[in-house]
Amino acid sequence: MPRALFDEIHERVTQFDEYFLQKKDALGVPGFTSLQKVVCAVRMLTSGDSAHELDDKFRLAESTAIENLHRFCNAIIGWKAGWPGCIGSLDCMHVKWKNCPSAWAGMFTGKEHEPTVVIEAIADHECRIWHFFCGCPGSLNDLNVLDRSPVLNSQITGEMPTVLYSVGQNEYSVPYYLVDGIYPGIHCFMSTISNPSSRAQKLFATKQEAKRKDIERAFGILQHRFHILTIPMKLWHRDALCVVVKTCVILHNLIIDYERKHSIDSTYTEGSEYVPEHPFVIVPAKDEELSADAKLVNMSRIHNRSMHARLKEDLVEHLWSMFGGADDSS
Repeated sequence: MPRALFDEIHERVTQFDEYFLQKKDALGVPGFTSLQKVVCAVRMLTSGDSAHELDDKFRLAESTAIENLHRFCNAIIGWKAGWPGCIGSLDCMHVKWKNCPSAWAGMFTGKEHEPTVVIEAIADHECRIWHFFCGCPGSLNDLNVLDRSPVLNSQITGEMPTVLYSVGQNEYSVPYYLVDGIYPGIHCFMSTISNPSSRAQKLFATKQEAKRKDIERAFGILQHRFHILTIPMKLWHRDALCVVVKTCVILHNLIIDYERKHSIDSTYTEGSEYVPEHPFVIVPAKDEELSADAKLVNMSRIHNRSMHARLKEDLVEHLWSMFGGADDSS
């Protein structure tokens, strides 16, 4: 994490919660400094060290370090709340839960053969996570998690901005996400072609599978930056676990935004906001709530299988027109 970004996080967290300010006790003895508290919380997230292991380094008792971590997570989430919807790759990841209650162990144990909590996320080509949903038991597959996720409901209710783009001669207004074969063949999901019958379809399958690795890279970078996600969580409550994971996602996005804004090839001026570049037009969502009829229309558009088939055909032709010659030469 760059020093300038850490300084900004330290300042924002201190402004958000007075808990991080240095205070004096009844005898006038100064307590822990704000820098000491923030560094301790960041160290727990990035290294995965337990509160007991950090006692000697930061001189915080185990209970104080745990409370400090919870306060830090709430401050980060309160500072950066929510993400806009965006086209990207959709997939799920499991986080191990060591202190899962025994009564829940069966429900939270899946293919990993130990209790886990599922994280659903959407990431773009820069590995920025635009959608995040956490809390489902580890025994659920990706489709079961999707049924509980707000990713489709946000499009039905109109909370997500409308996306306008064209492929070939056809125009579309429903965003789609690159997914694997378990997801249904509806308008908002674009999976690979399992048995391509032509060279164009084979090229589409290759490009789709390569592009869908964006979410895998995002999960890998997230776990590399925050080792707490790679070891079994020692928290007792599922909500607390999700708060920690959400904080890691927010910090991950902050680092990507900072690096993108301050990269050598950046074209952004000093003090400007990071704005991602995508080959489509975003129409902001309206504030008023949609009627029941409008929601039904959105639902039918999202679940339209014929539009999904037409979009896939257009994408096959589009990719072949762009990369077919290169494929021949190779």
